[in-house]
Amino acid sequence: MTDKGLVKAYGEIGDKDHAALEYIPMTVGKGSSFHIEIDALHQLQTKGGIDLMSELVRQRGRQAAVTMDKILAQTITAAVAGKDLNGAETMPADVSTLPALHGKIDSVKHSALDTESIGVYDYVVAMLENLDLKNAPDSRYLFISPRLRSLLLRDPKFIDAAHFGGGAVMPSGVLGTILGIPVRVSNTLGAARAEANTLVKGRRHDAFKNIDMFMGSTSATSLVIPFAQMEAYKPERSFTDAIKSRVIYDAKVIRPEQLLVATGVEEEIRKHNQAATEKNRTVAVKEAAPTK
Repeated sequence: MTDKGLVKAYGEIGDKDHAALEYIPMTVGKGSSFHIEIDALHQLQTKGGIDLMSELVRQRGRQAAVTMDKILAQTITAAVAGKDLNGAETMPADVSTLPALHGKIDSVKHSALDTESIGVYDYVVAMLENLDLKNAPDSRYLFISPRLRSLLLRDPKFIDAAHFGGGAVMPSGVLGTILGIPVRVSNTLGAARAEANTLVKGRRHDAFKNIDMFMGSTSATSLVIPFAQMEAYKPERSFTDAIKSRVIYDAKVIRPEQLLVATGVEEEIRKHNQAATEKNRTVAVKEAAPTK
């Protein structure tokens, strides 16, 4: 685009530019499948009102979604190191062996003064500032761990806005949006786990265990599912009903500069607030000391 300044009416517009697209290559090669069958007697022995086949298909579909979520989490984790997982068969033990990505996801820290107490809310503000400076699209999202949600709901900067001349921000404690950003809680984020229990599945994967929260725009990542197929049939040599399914997918970080992560948040908050309290105490003692 060339700014021509003040142009006379019906003047020439100059030579035309030939439009050219810039491509980001993406390989789609990962996939999942399942194949299950149910004997008619099993359905007969199942509690009335429960469709055994539908329930098993739902469970397999849920597991496929978890597998895709893990692939996306591993892709983002690799991009934090500036590496591209797309096209790789599995996540290697040494991420440095992966090819370089066309950018890198930034890790965000708080920007508070050393005498200020901080909380999770300060990290959210720092992330928003970072994306604003990069002209990231306004369609943004925020994912946090269950532990950070607990800390956030206790954060006075988030709960009470009286010091800004307003009332309570969260009178009911419901976590929906923060500064206009939709918030989602995922138990795959952070290192916290539920206690061992045979009846509790807990977190589905550990690909995000080193990341406490991340914020991005809708154009930052891409999960492509170009093909999905499911067919029901009756095996010839048995009295069973069967279903087979397969789905092809893959993920890639498209705009790494529009995605941000934060790690070690709780520990950093604890250390900063401890140092800030000690510094404020030292300043208060000096101010209270009598002058000679």
